[in-house]
Amino acid sequence: MLSVVVGVVPNAAGSSAAPEHDAAALIDAPVNAEARVSATLDPTLPLDMRPTPARFEPSPAALEVTVDGVRIPHEVLALSVLPGAVLDVEAPADATLRHAAGSVLQVDAGRWTFTAPDTPGAWALRVEQGGAQVHLNLLVLHPQTAVQGGSLGGFRIGQYREAPLRGDPAYLPPQGFVEVPAEL
Repeated sequence: MLSVVVGVVPNAAGSSAAPEHDAAALIDAPVNAEARVSATLDPTLPLDMRPTPARFEPSPAALEVTVDGVRIPHEVLALSVLPGAVLDVEAPADATLRHAAGSVLQVDAGRWTFTAPDTPGAWALRVEQGGAQVHLNLLVLHPQTAVQGGSLGGFRIGQYREAPLRGDPAYLPPQGFVEVPAEL
C-alpha cells in the first residue's frame, strides 16, 4: 500500500524549474583525466531516516557540499527532482560520492554531474570525506504529465486551474508528485 503526496518540485536553488543542461555540453565537458575516480554506485545505500526527536534541531553539514551552486547547510537534506534531472555536485577534492541509483560523470576531483534515475522513488546520494558525511535523500517525482483523468496510480489527484488563484504562483500546479511507500 502506498500513498501519494502532492508537492511543487524545487531544485537545490529553491526554484520550481528543473535546471537547464545541454546534454551535448555534458558529453563534451572537459574531464580532468588525472582526477581520482571517486563515485560509487551502491544500490544497497540506504536513505537516512533518523527518528525526529521531540525538538528538532538539524545538524550542520560537516563538509562543504553544493548542489547546482547552492550550499547544502545540513547533514541530512531531501531534494526533490524530476526523473532524469541533472545535478552538479561539488565537494572537497578528496571527497567521494556514493549513489543508490542514477548515473554519475566525474568532471574533476570533488566535482560530479549526477543524473537522477528515470524511476520515481526515494534514493540515497551521499558525499563522504573521512568520517564526515552529507546525506541527500533524493525524491524522484512522478511528473505531472503522468496524471491521467485526475488520477495517478489509482490515487485521485484532481484538477488544477490553468491560471493560479489571484495570480499567486503558490497555486500553480506542481511539476511532480512524491510517492510515499507504506514503510516510510
